[in-house]
Amino acid sequence: MRDYDRSLPRVTVNRGELNQVWTNLLDNAIDALGLGLATARRIVVDRHNGSLTVTSKAGDTTFLVRLPLT
Repeated sequence: MRDYDRSLPRVTVNRGELNQVWTNLLDNAIDALGLGLATARRIVVDRHNGSLTVTSKAGDTTFLVRLPLT
């Protein structure tokens, strides 16, 4: 669904090119998140025997890192 602010000025664009922009931005964000989370998991879970969980809903993402007491 498209819900544009009617007060914004109109622009002439190539839809296909802009779709490629959005796809690339999302793909890069996902890749960066996958690599960052893999590193965090390796450190917390594999090296420190802890746990790493995430809960997420629109506007609210929480990461829970638990490390064992030594």
